[in-house]
Order: sequence, then C-alpha cells, then structure tokens
Amino acid sequence: MQSISKQDYPYLYETHCHTSWCSACAVSSPQEMAAAYYAHGYAGIIITDHFLLGNSAVDRALPWDVKMHAYYDAYLAARDWARGKDFDVHFGLEHQYGGGKEVLTYGIDLDFLLDHPELHRLPLGEYAALVHEAGGFLSMAHPYRDRGYI
Repeated sequence: MQSISKQDYPYLYETHCHTSWCSACAVSSPQEMAAAYYAHGYAGIIITDHFLLGNSAVDRALPWDVKMHAYYDAYLAARDWARGKDFDVHFGLEHQYGGGKEVLTYGIDLDFLLDHPELHRLPLGEYAALVHEAGGFLSMAHPYRDRGYI
C-alpha cells in the first residue's frame, strides 16, 4: 500500500474493507485495518464485512441479534481505534445475493439489521428497497470482476 498525502487527497476513503472478525477471507482485525489505512494517509474506511450468505466468518448458527452485533462490533472496534485521530470509520456490509454476485451496502446501522431478521434471504430487489427506504444505498462490490459464475 502506497502512502498518500492528505493534502493532495483529503477525501481518500477505502470503501470495501474486510476484517478477520467477520470475513473468512480477512487476516487483520478491525483495529489493524484502520491503523494500516491511517498510516498510509487515508481519510477513512468503510467496514464492509461479508454478510451471512457470503464468505462470512460469523457463526450462522448463532441467534440473529448475536450475529448482527458481531458485524457491528467489528465496526465499533475500528471506530474506537480511530477516536481522537483525523480518520473516519463507517459501517457497511458486502451482501451476496446469488451466484457470486455481491453488493456493498452503505447507510444502515445496527437497529436496521436487528429489525430485519430475514434480510440476507431477500431477493435483491426487496433487499435494495429496504436499504433505500432506510436512507442507505448499494454499489456493486466487484464491477469489473470477470468470472464465469457471475
């Protein structure tokens, strides 16, 4: 990772960041991820761990509220690490909606997750409608990924 000057790029954010607490593909804790991006001059990150139908490290057998707290706790750990620093941490998710297709979900919070216990099972249209209704938005997670399964 190359260091960036905040003077040249004051709004440089990582918008797709996984942590080892909730994403099986990650090796770094939320605090380590925040520290790495901070050290390289980023203005902030959005924690977007893999949601339940994706490459999640969260035990799917746990009760819904415990699972949702696990996702939010990863965000809170990074946010707490950043307290007092010129560095923003935001919450999001990477939701797989079938066939390896994934969207990044922004603008939701723990209350939203707790209020929608079947969220991960909804078709993309219904999922998107709920997120939009809550003031959030979606973005393709891998818009240029060229794989036969997508």
